[in-house]
Amino acid sequence: MDVAVVRRVDHKAARKRIQHLQQQVLDRLGDDKQPMLELESLLDEVRSEREATYFNLGYEHGLSEALARGRRGPTRLSQEAAAFAKETRERLTQAQLPPRQAMLGLLECLWGVAFVEQHAHQGQWAGAQPG
Repeated sequence: MDVAVVRRVDHKAARKRIQHLQQQVLDRLGDDKQPMLELESLLDEVRSEREATYFNLGYEHGLSEALARGRRGPTRLSQEAAAFAKETRERLTQAQLPPRQAMLGLLECLWGVAFVEQHAHQGQWAGAQPG
């Protein structure tokens, strides 16, 4: 993985400059290098967690998209419906809800659509007077 990243993003000059600056800071600290070492360790930990999270989110979004396309089969969605479905999947992934809560939230939305659809076919809207 690291080799693939290096091939895509060449930071050789930046890494060299970072090392040079780190050495300058360490030289100026003298014998008390512990705070700098702790800082570098914490920064590495934060970077590592961020990278793992970006990877996981990308994987989750890609998996969600692939599963949706696979389940849909040859059925084509309009551009608007496809955008809505993609946005909804992304919001579900970002919400990080337990699966049961995610399903209940989606069901609530579907019930609303079904209610509007049912009453639209009957020519009645909630609160409207029959004509």
